[in-house]
Amino acid sequence: NLQIEGGRITGCLLSGDFLALLPIRALEEKLEGLPYRKKEVREALEAIDPALFLGTITRDELGSCLFNQG
Repeated sequence: NLQIEGGRITGCLLSGDFLALLPIRALEEKLEGLPYRKKEVREALEAIDPALFLGTITRDELGSCLFNQG
């Protein structure tokens, strides 16, 4: 769940059935404050190892969820 205000991510709540090694809140905080644009979000996701937060969920899969792509 993303809260978008003025074109920025002001709130982020990621939930699901994944086995995280690190608290998911740390990933949510990395997304909060970013412009809600694919380029900026992708760059932020490139700087992290998604497996630490999302288990087997990939960056591309997360990006698809954040931008509602099939």
